[in-house]
Amino acid sequence: MKEIQDRILNEADRKKRDRALRRIRKKEKNLNLEIGEASLSSSDLRKRRDILFRDAVKTLEFGKKVGFEAEGDSMQVVRDMVRLGLGNEVKWSVVRRMLRSHEVEMAFLQETKLDSFNLRDARKLWGEDEVEFVFSPARGRSGGLISLWNKNLFTLGSFAIHQRYISLIGKWQTIDIEAEMINVYAPNDVAEQVILWEDLKERKIQSSGDWIIGGDFNTVCQKNERSGCVNPLLGNLRSIWLITISASLWNLWKARNELIFDKKIPHLDDLIFFSKLRALFWIKATMLKGQLDDSSWWSDPTLSLNFSLPQSVEHIATSDETAKLVVDGAASYQKAGCGGYLKEVSGNIRCIFSCPLDALGSEYAELMAIFIGLTLVCEAKWFGHQAIVVESDAKVVLGWISTKEQRPWRWWKIFYELDCIIEQKKHISFQYISRESNRMADFLAKSSLQRNAPFKAWW
Repeated sequence: MKEIQDRILNEADRKKRDRALRRIRKKEKNLNLEIGEASLSSSDLRKRRDILFRDAVKTLEFGKKVGFEAEGDSMQVVRDMVRLGLGNEVKWSVVRRMLRSHEVEMAFLQETKLDSFNLRDARKLWGEDEVEFVFSPARGRSGGLISLWNKNLFTLGSFAIHQRYISLIGKWQTIDIEAEMINVYAPNDVAEQVILWEDLKERKIQSSGDWIIGGDFNTVCQKNERSGCVNPLLGNLRSIWLITISASLWNLWKARNELIFDKKIPHLDDLIFFSKLRALFWIKATMLKGQLDDSSWWSDPTLSLNFSLPQSVEHIATSDETAKLVVDGAASYQKAGCGGYLKEVSGNIRCIFSCPLDALGSEYAELMAIFIGLTLVCEAKWFGHQAIVVESDAKVVLGWISTKEQRPWRWWKIFYELDCIIEQKKHISFQYISRESNRMADFLAKSSLQRNAPFKAWW
């Protein structure tokens, strides 16, 4: 064939053909190499069989502790469990034999890795025609759930299919009991497990009949049952520290640039505050809601990792506490904004805000900083019997608050609402501070110029 082509094709076409043949041969060579590397050696198979045998023995022992008994020889059961991990056809035949020999009425299967499953497959697996099933497909190469049952013994009323569980609601005919049967395959990630547990908890609350759950929960009852794995809480704690270090290095780099180019000398307190603030924002952007305890972040970040926080926490302060609400405004040619924070005597930050403003002007920004700050403190339910000192570097605005006759008429509504807060909450005073002592609030105010929406947070 090649000789015929050589006589017909010109030199350019022959070179093009030869290049295509070389590419094909190269792909075939790489494919054969990948197949050769993917094959398991005899030693790998032995190691895999040893691991499966050990896990099968532990599974059987745990089953006996919780009340399950294996009929026949225990070692035969262990060998069957080992064979389940060695090949798809072997799995099907072993599962079918176990279901028939033990006269199973309902079976929960997890980690099927199947993207399709029909009635023919169900009958093949069950070994009889009197079978019904509900199937949840796998995602990629993991997951997949199948619930099978004898339709003469269990009558299905309704069902729900989720990625991590299958819910069956029906009636057991032999004992005349309605029940909800849950087939679960829990994820390894703790954050995803929290979502699954909350979802199942809601189903349990809404369920009126009996509730039976089974499957693979990917967790243990006691810590000493873990073997060869890392505590996921430690993994999240490690991530927190990595993010914190990155945020600290970022702030050091910015402080270094300001020192070199703007001749601004950084203060240690400012660096610590900005590093904690930036790290907190980064962590909350990457972690699941409820995983981080904001209230302990400022005092001890190592205590911040939490998975069972209440929805809202109201601060109850003692009478001898005095908090500082430090605020500032910022305005440029086309933008304006304000920012600030509430700090306890102990140094813990309780509230933070950074809000862009529609109206322009530095005096308006300074006034709104005080108004938004006190409004946020009210929303956070932080007021108690303690006093709050509002600190600002705007002498003119502080003079307007103390002397009503000097107030601009165009902002009378803001002053009216501000007077209502001061009258209602009591124990609010105002104090002037220098611009050098107001760097943290100044940072939040200038940051608001780059925002499209207001940012408010409290804990």
